[in-house]
Amino acid sequence: MKHNDSLNWLAVREQLLLQLLVLLPWWWLLPLQISLLLHALLAYRWLAVRKQWRTLGSGWALLLALPSLALLWVSFAGRWSVDAASAFLLCMYVLKSIESKGQRDAQLLVLLGLFVVGCGFLFHQGILYSLWVLVLIYAHLNWLQALLQKPWLQAQSQSVWSLWAVPRQAKWLLLILPLGFLMSALFPRLPPLWQMPLPNSQFVGLQTELDLSSMQDLAQNSSVAFRANFEGSVPSSLYWRGLTLNYHDGQSWQELAPGQQWPNNLAPSYRASEQPLSYEVILPPTGQRLLFSLDYPGWQSNDIAWQPDHSLRHRTNITQPLRYRLERLAQDYQPEDPRVLAMAQQQIQQNPRMQALVEQLTAELQQSLNHRVEPEAEQIVAQIESWFLSQPFFYRLQTPALGSRDQIDRFLFESKIGFCSHYAASLVLMLRHAGVPARMVAGYLGGEPHPNGEYWLIRQNEAHAWVEYYQPGKGWILVDPTAWVAPERVLSDSREWRTEAGLSDGFWHGSGVPWLTRAAWRWDELNYQWQRLMVGFEVDQPTERWLALTQFWLAYWHWLLAGLLTLIAFGSGLYAWRVHSSRARYLRLWRKLRRQLEKQHGRQPSWSAQQWLELLAGPEAAELQTIWLSYHYQVSSSASIKNQQERRMSALILVLLARLSESSAKDQGLAATHLRQN
Repeated sequence: MKHNDSLNWLAVREQLLLQLLVLLPWWWLLPLQISLLLHALLAYRWLAVRKQWRTLGSGWALLLALPSLALLWVSFAGRWSVDAASAFLLCMYVLKSIESKGQRDAQLLVLLGLFVVGCGFLFHQGILYSLWVLVLIYAHLNWLQALLQKPWLQAQSQSVWSLWAVPRQAKWLLLILPLGFLMSALFPRLPPLWQMPLPNSQFVGLQTELDLSSMQDLAQNSSVAFRANFEGSVPSSLYWRGLTLNYHDGQSWQELAPGQQWPNNLAPSYRASEQPLSYEVILPPTGQRLLFSLDYPGWQSNDIAWQPDHSLRHRTNITQPLRYRLERLAQDYQPEDPRVLAMAQQQIQQNPRMQALVEQLTAELQQSLNHRVEPEAEQIVAQIESWFLSQPFFYRLQTPALGSRDQIDRFLFESKIGFCSHYAASLVLMLRHAGVPARMVAGYLGGEPHPNGEYWLIRQNEAHAWVEYYQPGKGWILVDPTAWVAPERVLSDSREWRTEAGLSDGFWHGSGVPWLTRAAWRWDELNYQWQRLMVGFEVDQPTERWLALTQFWLAYWHWLLAGLLTLIAFGSGLYAWRVHSSRARYLRLWRKLRRQLEKQHGRQPSWSAQQWLELLAGPEAAELQTIWLSYHYQVSSSASIKNQQERRMSALILVLLARLSESSAKDQGLAATHLRQN
């Protein structure tokens, strides 16, 4: 290293600590092998500076970049996406630190670190990450200030973190926050200039292809599916439609047959009801286009499209929190599109026992009607319901395997144990075989209201499937066969049902401790308002944006003040820890030196430190005596001077210890390193 251009050991160590803090949120996003590679490179940087190895040049850094790129290619299967691009950026960020030599490179690393921190918002928009970003920006600005004020850190024995002078930094932070508030309120949010694919593994949502075991995993997941806020009274039943499953290939259910597409630019056949129900949905990133609504939805947004199966879609995959408003309208009956009815009547030649049962039930129904009229769809549904009620069916989340063929036969006549998708799939196929158009709907049922009634929380473990059948003159009619065998799943309180089913509400909500539950709801409320007013707010008018942001800040100013005070306390504690650690290190080394002297000259309990120091010879001992007297008897010295004196005494004591113990050449070299750096 060139000593006139390189950072000292303390500065490099703290630079590496800052890089580790930047990498911390990426642990959950990157493949394990990429995370291990990044930390291995930082470990090499630490050893290189610690052992005074020669700094690698640009050629060696480029050589290290080649296996890194190969590992990236293998980890992401050659697919270029946002997470792959982010991993590439992180590798370049860490590789730059490998070849970093001096102040200019350190300043460039600060700017790269800020860019990496900003890229994290592609994956995290929550409050915790936003607070973490605030801490990282605070630390990077301190680092940059230290580099600008101390261009030759190798000659100053100066720790960057000790520059965290709290009043000065708090002043800058108090100036930055209002500026960020004004920019958020006055500047419109522009759409992204380009779209890159995000992997579905980053999201949790409803599966778009359903077989008889696909919803089992969702039932065990207590994470938030979405939140909803109603204006006015809340409906007695909340069936949140997400996906209509029309096509069945004998094993799985899909929205459409392979190669089929819905016609574009279709308008829904609804009419405004006398008392429409208005509600708002806050949807976290799902990586899908699915939107959740109550039948029959009305909206005012060019980003929402209606499909003939009554479901809604966003124009693009949802990769950021989305806020949208809907109205529940009345159905204006019109004859259904023949293509929609044709899909709802599609049958497969499987499950012969089920087909025989349906023929028997319809024959009994016609006999009860004395063959005077053809039975209507609702009469066939009632006949099938009576049969289900006469059988020993059970509702369970854990079900036996049904095999790949004749699944409905195995369920209806052998296991008789299933959950919502088993009953919905069985009813759809039975109705279709009876000549009644039917389809399965997947979404969520119910939700849990906030204790103060402000909004509803819908969890992933409330995923549900039900049936819609078509009757001429009335349209599509909802029927939930799960209610026939497990009415508590449909009619009871959502939280009560989850408790009886053994499903978790998460650690905090399901702790059973009142104050923990209240704190969990308070935190969830803060997240809800953050997404509603800060992240998911899409109105471009500055006045409305200003009002929304002002509402958020006024409602939660005490939380924000507590976070700011915590940040200031963190900086104060870190500064105090640095001062204490340097003092503790110097005292610890002094006690070790005195024990070495006692071994050679015997114990002298009455001797002062000055007397012990007089036994030592050499320029280091003389300098140590001078600093010792100044440190202990110069009252007017500032805290920063005291801190520098402690580090210098520690370095001198290390040299004297190495000399007294006749250490190896390696130990002497280490002591000399400490002396040069301090």
